Amino acid sequence: MSSFFWLLLYLAPLLGLTAVIFAWLGWKWRGTDLSKIIQELQTRLDDINAARSAGEVAHDTLRRQILAAEDGLRTSRDELHAAQEANRLSLHEFIQVQESSRALQTEHAKTLQELETLRTERDHVSAALAAAQIESAPAEKPKRKRPSTASPSKTADVAPRSAGLQGTLAAHAPSLADSETRLQSTAQQIEHLKNQARVLQRVTENTAALAGTPDDDLTRIKGIKNVISEKLRAHGIRTWRQIAQWNDEELSAFSEILAFKNRATREQWKEQARALHEAAHGPLS
Repeated sequence: MSSFFWLLLYLAPLLGLTAVIFAWLGWKWRGTDLSKIIQELQTRLDDINAARSAGEVAHDTLRRQILAAEDGLRTSRDELHAAQEANRLSLHEFIQVQESSRALQTEHAKTLQELETLRTERDHVSAALAAAQIESAPAEKPKRKRPSTASPSKTADVAPRSAGLQGTLAAHAPSLADSETRLQSTAQQIEHLKNQARVLQRVTENTAALAGTPDDDLTRIKGIKNVISEKLRAHGIRTWRQIAQWNDEELSAFSEILAFKNRATREQWKEQARALHEAAHGPLS
């Protein structure tokens, strides 16, 4: 019994040391696993923070893109409204031109009818005057020996009748000339209004094609001030290209619409517009 006791007493320090060693090894092993776990968690946290930062950057970029898209949409909407307003004004102007053209056509028909009436009256008076001259012809031939069969009263009335017919013809001559002048003037006005209507119709048809094209500063053309620029925009002219591509018909029509006869030609609006367009946007196709 005592021998066993002494054996245990001898082995106790060894068993204690062994326990301490195993305890230290266990603590060391557990601490290593805990460091790995902490390191993995830190790595994950770093990845999450990086992903969050990238997400915030992407969110900010997307938000800026959305704001830019909204600004572009508002600009496009404003341009569309401006184009619709210009189209409405051009259509209103076109309707007014058509109404004026119809009124002038009515006046033209009325003047033509008056002219025809005056011509008929003139022909009647000329025929009556010729008949009166024929009746008075025998009295003007003194060498004929045959006595005149015309009665004295009829012969005496020929001269006053001829004079009266000539007076009637002379009285109608100014009216006839005035009617012819009015007829020519009305025909010219109708032709000018038809030309303006054709030009405004073409501009209205081309308005949709310019919906996405930014407006040019028309006042950079010498001779075009703010008032004229606003009038041009109201009729659908918003770019230098449009002015540079005017033909003679459009040049004449807009000179009449703006009430500046030959000003566009005299100040070379087309040439100035072409130079400005090519300097800003490249060669004009």
